Amino acid sequence: MNRKTSAENTVSFLPKRPLPDIRTGYRVAAASFYFIQGFAVTAWVSRLPEIKSHFALSDSSLGLLLLAPPAGQLAAMPLSGGLVRRFGSFTITRIAGLLLPCWLPVLGTVSGSRGLFAALFFFGMATNLSNISVNTQCVGVERLYGKSIMASFHGVWSLGGIGAVLLSSYCANHGISPKTNFLLATAVSVFVYLLNFRRLLPRDRQTAQQKSSVSAKRDGTAKSNDEEFAMHCKYGDAGDFEGRTPCGTPRQSGKSALLQGARRRVGSFGNAVKRLATDRFLWILGFISLGCLGCEGVMNNWSAIYFQQSVTTEPQYIRTGLLVYMLFLTGNRFTADRFVRKWGGKTVIRLSGVLIAAGMTLLTCFPFLLPAAAGCALIGLGTSAIVPVCYGLAGKHDSVPTATAITMVAGIGFSGFLVMPALAGGFSGWIGLKGALFLVGVFSFLTTLPVVFLKSEKPV
Repeated sequence: MNRKTSAENTVSFLPKRPLPDIRTGYRVAAASFYFIQGFAVTAWVSRLPEIKSHFALSDSSLGLLLLAPPAGQLAAMPLSGGLVRRFGSFTITRIAGLLLPCWLPVLGTVSGSRGLFAALFFFGMATNLSNISVNTQCVGVERLYGKSIMASFHGVWSLGGIGAVLLSSYCANHGISPKTNFLLATAVSVFVYLLNFRRLLPRDRQTAQQKSSVSAKRDGTAKSNDEEFAMHCKYGDAGDFEGRTPCGTPRQSGKSALLQGARRRVGSFGNAVKRLATDRFLWILGFISLGCLGCEGVMNNWSAIYFQQSVTTEPQYIRTGLLVYMLFLTGNRFTADRFVRKWGGKTVIRLSGVLIAAGMTLLTCFPFLLPAAAGCALIGLGTSAIVPVCYGLAGKHDSVPTATAITMVAGIGFSGFLVMPALAGGFSGWIGLKGALFLVGVFSFLTTLPVVFLKSEKPV
């Protein structure tokens, strides 16, 4: 007894170290995959002036070429959502996070425009697979925190974009080819991947329908969705929380089980299609994302070319607009969550639309280095928060699974990412690139107006 008491007294005098918050590890890991995605995608678009010169492309031809990545993203939408629902974002994020940057060097080795189109198509598919799985991860992490943190994840995406622009600017100013540039970008991305791929969130969050079903089957003894979700994440039991068979649920065997399972899947699929087709909330979020992602795609793909044609003839300054845009996009994404919590997502979306319109007007009406850079800054502020807010609201929508809701909103949004850069190239042949960019700003502003029809927001 004396020895035990002495040992307890000794332990009591030892300094107590606070246990690390396991949520931080999940947040850092998910953010690192956003960084990889932003770094890989921006590494490609920041070398577009050299790609355009190498293949001797006109603005219209480049616009057609820019159809390839978003077309690949749209083609992969059903596959990506299905894979995330089936295998969980934990597994799919790790696969897509390595596939995307490793495809970059292929873009630097193709010799013809047709081969480049095909390579960009598959690059877009890998981007979509990464986008859906990572956003599903981040919705789960946001659920654990109990507050809006989605915009900060997109801010890390922009940090990756800034790093890619700086790397590409260095390579271009020192005569380093896009091929070598892409190899360096792949090396950086793989290094970040190896540091974080084991620490992802192991389970995805449940929907309200799954939650009620599980509670009913357990006769009211189940924990709440948030408690059970946090418990599973805490103890690291890898798997897909969404759609998992509950403990204690009896399983049937034989042909009858197979037939009943097939009927349930067919019925649930039909019900899901009906819910999606009539879900006005998700359609509005998708339309708002369409205008924002379209503007973002135009800025990523055309800002350096616009500066080269209309703003400056100095080679070292042609990426100034893209860099300023990415800097302000990034900075505001790290602070946008505060504004969302204070004012609400609907107000933030309205203000963002005004900033986009003002920035595009300044960029096109005053084609000089400083005013044009200021316009890019305003556009960066405007586009920074819209998509994170829309994804966050979609992830909290209880009528459909999280991955399905994000897939639908992202699918509609990326249709703007598909069409608007190509339309900018097409319209530039008629009214010039300056006029095409101005129309993009007007359209992006108009797409934010339906936010008034959204229902009241739910807390995270």
